[in-house]
Amino acid sequence: MTRLASGEPVRVARPEPHALPASFTWRGQRHRVRRVEACHTVRRGGKLQRIVRLQTTAGVRCIFAQDLPRGSWQMRTLLSPNRSGGVPCA
Repeated sequence: MTRLASGEPVRVARPEPHALPASFTWRGQRHRVRRVEACHTVRRGGKLQRIVRLQTTAGVRCIFAQDLPRGSWQMRTLLSPNRSGGVPCA
């Protein structure tokens, strides 16, 4: 697991404004999402955030945070590869 200092900006492509990521661009490289492993909403420091753990088609696993009022996304953590299946997002 690699935690990123303050989160790095990510450009997310979604089929609809409130949908989960279908693909994203991080550090200039585009990644397609294979599956969302977990998703929940939290309030941190007065901010409402959506936390999403996902896996890409290349096997990259990571945790994103979305600032819900602004709609902006950040890469928070890179995770070790995992062979387990995804968990539906509620």
